[in-house]
Formats: sequence, structure tokens, C-alpha cells
Amino acid sequence: MKTVICRSIFVFLAVGAFAALAICMQFGITQGFDDWVYSWIAQSIQPALTEFLKIITYAGNIFVVAGLCLLLLILPGTRKRIGIPASITAACAIGLGYLFKHIFERPRPSVQKFIEEVSYSFPSMHAMLSAAVYLMLMILICKYVKGALAKIVLIPCLTALTLVVAYSRVYLGVHYATDIIGGWLMGFAITLAVYTVCRLTFLRAG
Repeated sequence: MKTVICRSIFVFLAVGAFAALAICMQFGITQGFDDWVYSWIAQSIQPALTEFLKIITYAGNIFVVAGLCLLLLILPGTRKRIGIPASITAACAIGLGYLFKHIFERPRPSVQKFIEEVSYSFPSMHAMLSAAVYLMLMILICKYVKGALAKIVLIPCLTALTLVVAYSRVYLGVHYATDIIGGWLMGFAITLAVYTVCRLTFLRAG
């Protein structure tokens, strides 16, 4: 019960931080920070890095993440303990991501863009989805994967993917830094909430 309460507190803190960030964003308080972060990232723009990030950013794409979840659901060894929680997490992140985008209706940054996006900017769906699903996978790997080597390889890879996807969204000119932070906060909250529910239900015996 103490663990559930602790997780719930972190969920509420993350949601509260997201709400505070959204209010600051709506009043333009974060614009100076966003401009500063983009100016710093823009200094590293170069053709080779741009092409690499155009590819790696797909690690946060809805269809790529959904395909990964589908694969985990198909494989019998990962279906219950990994596939189902990851898929629920992805579904929640996608649904809430679209909802918040239409609530806040933040335009995309007016900077050089290396890819085209047509939806609203806040929060970043790529950041939210990758943070939520990859964090969930890291938790489940730590909990249910027995091989130490698998953990040593997978945890850093998933962490790196989450960070690089977030960086790529600002670098490619399609998101503000606060879009990323908002996505991370809500992704973190979704992961803890879904994991807690799963542990209280069908993963109770795990």
C-alpha cells in the first residue's frame, strides 16, 4: 500500500507540474527559455547530424511504437507481463496527447524546419509517447527480465532513445523545449499510473 501511495504522489506531482508548465506557456512566460534552448541547439546543426536525427526521431512515431507494442503482444513470452502494460501505456499517451494538443492549440515554432508536421505543438507526442512507453519497458525489464546482460543492454538503449528523440524534435524545428518537458511529465505520469493499476490487477502475482 505504501508503494501505491508513493507512486500516486509522483503521478499527482507530475500532473501538477504539467499543468503549471501549460499555464506558463499560455501566458508566454516560457518563450524566453524556449528561444534560448533552440539557439543553443541550432549551433550544432550540420548535414550529417540532421540526416541521422531525421531517422532516429521515428523512434517516437505513433506507428513505430504501436508496432513495437503489437510485436510484444504477439510473442507469448512477453504478452502478459510486458506487451499488455506497454500497449495500455501507448494507448493512453496517444489519446491524451491528441486531447491536450487540441486543448492548447499551440502553433509550431517559427524556425527552420527539416521535417513537416501538421498538428499542434504542445505537448510533443513523440516525447510523451517515447517517454511513457520506453519508461514502462524499462520498469518491466527490471522487474521481469532475469538476464543481467539484457538489462545492461536494453536499459541504456531505451534511455538513450528517449533522450535523442526529444533532442531531435527541437533540433528539427518542430517543437519547443517546453513541448518536450510537457510530454515527458505527462508520459511519466501515465507510466506510473498504468503500472500501478496493472500491479493491482493482472500483474499482482508477478
